[in-house]
Amino acid sequence: QSMLENRPELFAISTVWEPNAFDQNDKANINKTPYDDGTGRFIPYVLRNQGSITVEPLKNYDVEGAGDYYLIPKKEKKPIYIEPYSYETTGGAIEMISVMLPILDKSGTFLGTVGFDVSLSKLQEDADKYKPMGGYVSLITGNGKYAANPNDPESVLKDFGDTEEKAALWRQVKNGKTVQGYTKNSKGANVLRIFVPIPLPKSDQVWYAQTAIPKATIMADYEQTKTESFIIMLVGMLVLGIVIVFQLWLMVIKPLRVLSEKLQLMAQGDLTQTLQVRNDDEFGKMSSHFNQMTHKLREMFGLVADLSMSVGATSEELTANAEQTGKAAEQIAVAIGRVAEGAQLQNDYAGESSLAMSDLSVGVQRIADS
Repeated sequence: QSMLENRPELFAISTVWEPNAFDQNDKANINKTPYDDGTGRFIPYVLRNQGSITVEPLKNYDVEGAGDYYLIPKKEKKPIYIEPYSYETTGGAIEMISVMLPILDKSGTFLGTVGFDVSLSKLQEDADKYKPMGGYVSLITGNGKYAANPNDPESVLKDFGDTEEKAALWRQVKNGKTVQGYTKNSKGANVLRIFVPIPLPKSDQVWYAQTAIPKATIMADYEQTKTESFIIMLVGMLVLGIVIVFQLWLMVIKPLRVLSEKLQLMAQGDLTQTLQVRNDDEFGKMSSHFNQMTHKLREMFGLVADLSMSVGATSEELTANAEQTGKAAEQIAVAIGRVAEGAQLQNDYAGESSLAMSDLSVGVQRIADS
């Protein structure tokens, strides 16, 4: 009873033991407890009944069908998850599912079962809390029966595949060919049904949680999502464009601007300009070539300066020599003038000598004639 008090999600807890398996003295327990059915076996059924917790004996545990909650785990000796069914209690019929575990001794001999029940009304309450995208969540057993369906409570304990369309979808889900599909619901609206398999612990049974979402809601959300995605895409493209422009400025425009400034300074005669080589791409190679060019230009202009200084010195020497040559030429001119004057005097003397010789010749001729 205390266990049931601490587990509000459970409807009942039960255990059934084989004859004389609990204390080997069933005969002494006949009609001694409120959960005795006249056999003395230990078969208490602790359940909630009109707001209180009561104990009564389990019923029909040895009847095939009604007693499957006991007979199946006894036969298979493994946990069993009972499909939804209706069970008669002193407070009336209760629709529920049961989880039953076998009790075995060390040798594997079956001694009994212990289990718990969950009312389908409780499952309905829990399932009704979830309304994804305006839809609903339901629980379907491995045999295709509704254990909970807040959208249509009347369908509980009935087959999911109540139409050919839904039956075809269920076959595909069971065969592992799909986990979703569109069908009409009980109200005639198209819904998307998504199935999530729920493997039951320590069992080969699989139940399914089904999420049903109206197609109209999906399309409305799709249109809204499409619009939001378009806006996000535009913003993303704008941001990407800004980033690309900024990167372009850093990688191309800024280096070209720096190069232009350096070239302008070089054009003004500053050959000390250099560029930083930051990487090995085209701009890095261009910066390296620029630095080599400025280095070569500095060497060339240094050589030209040296040659200019040498030519200047030679020019000064030539100027000095020219001055000395001019002075010598003046002296030669004076000497030549003097020689010319002497030659004139000699010419005059020669003329006078010629006259004298002529006079002498006449005199001689006269002497000869005489």
